[in-house]
Amino acid sequence: MFFDVLPPLRHDATAAYRETWDGWQPQTAGGFTFRLEDLDVTEGPDHAFAHGLLRCGGTTPDGRSFADLVRATFCLFRTSDGWRIVHQHISVPKDA
Repeated sequence: MFFDVLPPLRHDATAAYRETWDGWQPQTAGGFTFRLEDLDVTEGPDHAFAHGLLRCGGTTPDGRSFADLVRATFCLFRTSDGWRIVHQHISVPKDA
């Protein structure tokens, strides 16, 4: 399950979540930036919680630059294949 700044705010499947991206982040020329900042991780034997800021941005094909800074929280569980994100919450301050 994903909670994000993108409508409908709650996404139950990865495919449905990905479909919302075109309305938020346009197509980019030469790549897209995702950079975690001020990341803090608390880990237990089989679970972990991480939170910080996520900087997203890029340049559109017509040369316009865009950038967003959002809050990000991730809840993870350890599986036999490694760590798996089981919950994600992305938000932006209401006055931003």
